[in-house]
Amino acid sequence: MPYSIVVILMLFLGMQPAEAMDCPGNVAAIADAELNAAVIPKTQAIYQHLGCELKLVKLPGRRGILAFNSGRVDGELFRVTIIEKLYQTAFVRSQYPLLQTQQGVWVAPTHFLENGDLIGYVIGRRWQEEFAERHKGQYRFVEYSGASDMRHDYNAGHLDGFLGASLTIDELMKSEKLSERPELALKISLVKVYHYLDKRYAKFMSEFDRLLQSCSEECQYSQVCQHDVCNYN
Repeated sequence: MPYSIVVILMLFLGMQPAEAMDCPGNVAAIADAELNAAVIPKTQAIYQHLGCELKLVKLPGRRGILAFNSGRVDGELFRVTIIEKLYQTAFVRSQYPLLQTQQGVWVAPTHFLENGDLIGYVIGRRWQEEFAERHKGQYRFVEYSGASDMRHDYNAGHLDGFLGASLTIDELMKSEKLSERPELALKISLVKVYHYLDKRYAKFMSEFDRLLQSCSEECQYSQVCQHDVCNYN
C-alpha cells in the first residue's frame, strides 16, 4: 500500500498536509505479527501527513505492554480493546479502527476440528491465551513464543490447527509462508484493532482520527480506496 496512494486520497478529499505537532516517540509493534504488513504502511502515511515519523520498536507481545506501562515507548501500533485492562498508564485509543479481522481456529482443508485436537497459539497474544484457557478441557493447546515456530510445526503436520486471524492468513498466503490455505473451522470473534498512544498525545490522536475517518468514509464508495488504501473490511 504505497504512501503515494494515501497522499492522492488525502488531496482528493481536500486535505493539505498538517503542520508539525508534538509527535509521539517510539511506538511498540508486535515483533512477528503478520498484520504489521497491512497496518504499518497505512499508519506511516498518516503520521507523515501529520509531520511525524512513525518510529517503531518491535517487541514480543507481552514486552510491548510492559514497555508502554513503564514509559519506554509512547504507544502501541495496534491492539484489540481487550488489552486495555492490562494498561497501567493513561492512554488514548484511536476512535476508528485501523482494520477489522475475523479471529478463529484454522485447520487444514481436509481436516475437521475435533475434541482433543492439537491447537497452536502464541503467548503474549491476549485473545489467544484467553481462548486456550477457556477451552483447555476441549482441545490440547501447544504454546509458542513466536508465530514462525508455530507455522513451521503446522506446515510439518505436527499441529491439527492454530489460532489466527483472517487478515493474517491473507498475508501468510501472499508471502507463501503456508503450504496451502487453511479453513476457518471455528469462528471466535470479529474484532477491530486500534492505535494506542500515551494520553499526552491526545491532540495528535485527534488529528490521526480525523484522517483515519476520512479514509474510512472514502472506502465506503471508492473501490480503489478500499483495495489499495483502507483494506480493513
